[in-house]
Amino acid sequence: MSLAPILAQAAREAKLKEKIEGLMLVSVVWSFGALFPSSSRNKFESFLRDALLDMDIAVTASLPSEDTCSLFDLFFDPLKMRFVKWMSESHLPAITLQVRSIYDINANNSWIVFV
Repeated sequence: MSLAPILAQAAREAKLKEKIEGLMLVSVVWSFGALFPSSSRNKFESFLRDALLDMDIAVTASLPSEDTCSLFDLFFDPLKMRFVKWMSESHLPAITLQVRSIYDINANNSWIVFV
């Protein structure tokens, strides 16, 4: 029996475990942390970061330090397998708008659509 399929399966399971851990961490932050007033979120974040240090969670290696970014500013990107800031441009899709209709109001104050 070859060892390669067993190692490949173990690698897939480890990656899945990291994805679940990352998504669960974001869920914990927003499920519990959102209940706190903004003045208490820093205490909750400090508690959570301290608790994470005691756990064996590989995905937390991609967490920025508390000085540079709050957990509330992050989401877990399962494709990149790391935490990313909500407002980073790297994950925002490009949006192009094309105007195809012109709206006008007629004498009866109803909308007329010109396509």
